[in-house]
Amino acid sequence: MEFSKRNDIVVGAIYPLSGEHAPVGRSIRQALELAVHRLHQTYRLPLLGKRRIRLVWRDSKGDPATGEKAAKQLIRQVGVGEGHQSAVP
Repeated sequence: MEFSKRNDIVVGAIYPLSGEHAPVGRSIRQALELAVHRLHQTYRLPLLGKRRIRLVWRDSKGDPATGEKAAKQLIRQVGVGEGHQSAVP
């Protein structure tokens, strides 16, 4: 998967999108996607220039081992990850 498309600012997001904690993860996903959409539609941030913020999602399934694997994958591919559960590095 190509992550450097158009010099986008890519942010990795690891949340429980399935499993017991999926409702929390889905709510966070909706909030983050709305925030990014509003940034692009409403605000003109000089630091962004023509670049766009793009979220890359991974499902931790609420499981620390799955979250850790997803974090390592995002760090290799994107360079940074962001997550919800403190037990997930």
